[in-house]
Amino acid sequence: MKTRYFIILMAVALFALSCNKDVAIGEPTVLPLDVEIPQGLAPAATDQKIVDFFHKYNTYLIYEYEQLDVIWRLVGNSSPTLLNTYQMPKSNPEKVSGQIDLLQRLLIDFYPDEFLKRQLPYKIFLADRMLFQMGGWNEWGSWVSGTNMIFGLGRVDYQMQADSMYWAFNFANRDFQTFLFNNQRVGAPEEFFAHTDYVTGLTATTTQYLFPSESRFRSIAAPHNDHLARGVFANLNAAQAISAKQTADLQNYLSYMRWFPKNSPQWDRFLSFPLVKAKYDILVDHWIRTYGYNPHSLGEADFGPIVL
Repeated sequence: MKTRYFIILMAVALFALSCNKDVAIGEPTVLPLDVEIPQGLAPAATDQKIVDFFHKYNTYLIYEYEQLDVIWRLVGNSSPTLLNTYQMPKSNPEKVSGQIDLLQRLLIDFYPDEFLKRQLPYKIFLADRMLFQMGGWNEWGSWVSGTNMIFGLGRVDYQMQADSMYWAFNFANRDFQTFLFNNQRVGAPEEFFAHTDYVTGLTATTTQYLFPSESRFRSIAAPHNDHLARGVFANLNAAQAISAKQTADLQNYLSYMRWFPKNSPQWDRFLSFPLVKAKYDILVDHWIRTYGYNPHSLGEADFGPIVL
């Protein structure tokens, strides 16, 4: 009985509140920007570039930051001891303008503006270098984590030799593609995966060089080390889940498109296999229709003669 009286009293109270005179809603509160731009330490023309970039792509270019804040964005931890593993010294503000030009040349120029406006990382940190401790300090050109990217080429000569430009281009675009995959912003249609048997697999002792009868069980090998010099194929990791195998397969195709143009000996070999060509055509067509550009156009990047 007490419960019933309580419910009735609550209903009456709510009704009374609803009959009160409406209170006017004030002006909406404008939330501050996550990062104040311009940061004001670089020349005025450089800061204006950063403001223009933000208005065009909704992406912050940040050159003034705390290293531990960036490390926290990379690994979810801001312990000072991590400075023994990661180091991202800041760029000289006087060199930031050249670094933005380099970012434009290595990454921005290869994608449609509408795609970049939707897909660029939320923040791009412009670092002097990106260093990672792994049996000694290793210098990387870029890194992605979550919705952030680090572009660590602040101390380079902006008139780099072709081989260095090619290296920087591939790593910047590799990391951008990793960002897109990690945030599920790109993918492939089911038809692409339907051409490969991700369940049966092949034994590790099977030759790397593809036989036509094996093409349904293999993927293009990730283009690194000796794989750079010739088109070879690789087994998919039998221990991985099917979804992981599919992602690896798709990324391998996109990586090789980035490393080599369509008229290269590597792609001549790949496309001589009907199932591989079918997957290639499906992927390129999907990318053009869905994302507005041909992913193999990155393979046409020309920074001069390259010696592999």
